[in-house]
Amino acid sequence: MKTLDHRISEVFKALSHPTRIAILDMLRSGPLCVCQIYPALGLDQAITSKHLGVLRNQGIIRGQKEGLKVIYEITDERYLQLLDVVKEILRRKWHLEEKMWNESGGLKQ
Repeated sequence: MKTLDHRISEVFKALSHPTRIAILDMLRSGPLCVCQIYPALGLDQAITSKHLGVLRNQGIIRGQKEGLKVIYEITDERYLQLLDVVKEILRRKWHLEEKMWNESGGLKQ
């Protein structure tokens, strides 16, 4: 049986690829078909489908068949909130680093 820490790690692994983050950002606006996702990402449909599969296997998104299409949506809005928190942390960090760079003429560690 997997521990909670192991399951958390698996979710973070699923979120650890820039393409998968971009997919989640696209799904913020609502459900989409892979036929709408892959052109916007500039990727092949097969590659996009593999990334969707990783997210789906972790329960981050779900897909529902509508005719020949599969429509994907986020299962829980809190995944987006998690990404937003990380983005805000990084924005603040970059802002502080930029400020330090400008004040000192070079980045201090």
